[in-house]
Amino acid sequence: MKKLILLLLLIPMFCQAQDMKPNTLYASVNLISRINGMGLIYDRQLDSMHGAYTSITYSNHKIQRFTYQRNNFRVSLGMLRFSKPQSNPLSTVFIGAGFVISRYDPVRSDPLTTVQTTTIYFSGEICAGCKFYNSLAVKVHFDWLRNESLIALGYNF
Repeated sequence: MKKLILLLLLIPMFCQAQDMKPNTLYASVNLISRINGMGLIYDRQLDSMHGAYTSITYSNHKIQRFTYQRNNFRVSLGMLRFSKPQSNPLSTVFIGAGFVISRYDPVRSDPLTTVQTTTIYFSGEICAGCKFYNSLAVKVHFDWLRNESLIALGYNF
């Protein structure tokens, strides 16, 4: 599993364009679990209109009164579509879609029973964001099957 995660994180780094466009590294927060869910997202702009991204997040959060999702690892890989380049852009808008693999241990802590299983989900996500002044970036991810969202703040380099 660790080798798969490392491979997914490194794939966009090997995709190179003719002229090197800025890469972006984001720190993300899971909006469901807030402080308990954090991760990293890496974007690479392949050419003026296309790019790729990969992300990994970890979170723990409560679903219902006695049901928790513990050790939720989420890895995603996807493609980005950037807005048309302008002569002097102050911002660049982009959208994207990707594939998500989630693994978590749901635990039901009930006074009578304790059930612990490991579950792996495959789903998809959409994302949208904006790069400002070629230095800062903001991005939102939404996993439509698990109804889970991330917000990220990044820096271009």
